[in-house]
Amino acid sequence: MRGSSVDALLLTIVKVVTTLIGLICIKIISAYFSLDSYGLYSQAILIVSTVTSLIILGMTDAVNFFYNNKSQNNDYSRKQYLSTIFTIEGAAGIIGGIAILAFSPLLTTYFKNPSLWGVYGWIAFQPLFQCIFNMLQVLYISVGRTKSILILNLVMAVARLCIIISAALITKSIITILAFTFICDIAQVAYLIIDLRRNNVKISILDFKKELCSPVLRFAVPMTAYVLINTLLRDSDKWVVGYFGTTNDLAVYTNCSRVLPFDMLIMSFYTILVPIITRYISNDREQAAQLFGHYLNLGILTTSILVIPAIIFSRDLLLLLYSPQYLSGLYIFIIYLFVDFCRFANISLIFSASGHTKKLLYIVIATFFANLISAIVLYKFLGLAGPALSTLICLIGSTIMYMAGSSKILKQSVFRLLNLRKAIFIIVQTFALGIIIKFATDHYISSWDPIPRFMLCYSATAIIVTAFNYQPILHLAKSINQAGK
Repeated sequence: MRGSSVDALLLTIVKVVTTLIGLICIKIISAYFSLDSYGLYSQAILIVSTVTSLIILGMTDAVNFFYNNKSQNNDYSRKQYLSTIFTIEGAAGIIGGIAILAFSPLLTTYFKNPSLWGVYGWIAFQPLFQCIFNMLQVLYISVGRTKSILILNLVMAVARLCIIISAALITKSIITILAFTFICDIAQVAYLIIDLRRNNVKISILDFKKELCSPVLRFAVPMTAYVLINTLLRDSDKWVVGYFGTTNDLAVYTNCSRVLPFDMLIMSFYTILVPIITRYISNDREQAAQLFGHYLNLGILTTSILVIPAIIFSRDLLLLLYSPQYLSGLYIFIIYLFVDFCRFANISLIFSASGHTKKLLYIVIATFFANLISAIVLYKFLGLAGPALSTLICLIGSTIMYMAGSSKILKQSVFRLLNLRKAIFIIVQTFALGIIIKFATDHYISSWDPIPRFMLCYSATAIIVTAFNYQPILHLAKSINQAGK
């Protein structure tokens, strides 16, 4: 029960549990609070999430890179690098908090909600503690304490659920949720810093080195730009629909283009493998390439089994997630399921692990402009399907560019690392079985409610294909597990 695969499986289980708890929390807030109160909560969360994305400055990736890449630590200890990185982020977080307070009159005017005056004090510095927590989480995984951070995540999710239940039943105030969430953020950051000190990982502002700011920012700033432009890339098609289409068009498009969490398992592997591959790249690129190949093959096999049945039974899945009024966007929904399939792995892993953040930035800028232009052109010819198709085409193009770039960094072809024969076999097998099951259900249980029908057909297809192919999947997981020990 040790190794990267075990850690990734545990991380996935915790993600599933915390995601379910998060959905329960939103359900409680929606049911027990008025529309005005829920709107206030949404505005506060939007401000926090936006500022968080602006101030993170790529420091999460910087923690991984400078802590795990030994070639970067010749002149300075890890402690000094970490202290410098966390000090930079702390300064950015304080500036972000002051900015929220300073721009509070403008924010209140923008949202036309005077009730916001009661929450600024509680949300102003939430971005700071959320960024610090994300960085500490990466550090925990790097020092081999993955299980500890998973337990903490689970405990904090339950604590937030208790806060929301208390606010709903006792105080009946949204401010209670925001206030105690802020207190929990402070508590978990303080606990992680103290616990890391017990394990001889010390972060102190006294170890800040001004001369280390330059290499850290050279790495982090392109990563920051990459993250920001990547965010714009994800939303560019919605901006096109919002400009050319109606409000109803945008409502349908937004829901039907929502990215579904089919990659939860492989993203857990990504989280666990980033520090390991970073260490391998600086010492043994052959071993890094082999581990990356296992990761890619596991990703394409598991994603095929999870996404292809969703494509086949897409109509029932759409009804399960939304309602019949969104059926007009079924073709958009199907295109985005293919987008989910193309995200079978985080192909940019090798770029960030090796410090080639500028190359990442160049690719995402090219993809962004290509997607924006093609979305406008295709909308003129195809309507709402145009921007969705543009996203799919540009994603395929960027994936090829990422793989070609990764090949240069690893000095061997990433395309050859993929076991395409096995991947195609499982894809064809899943499609064939899914079509057979769909043909049977259309004849025998077509009168069923779409929700239980989807759950039965989807589960049957995924389970049967997994049963026939568990050996190669298990072999890849074991290989990753051994490499990560």
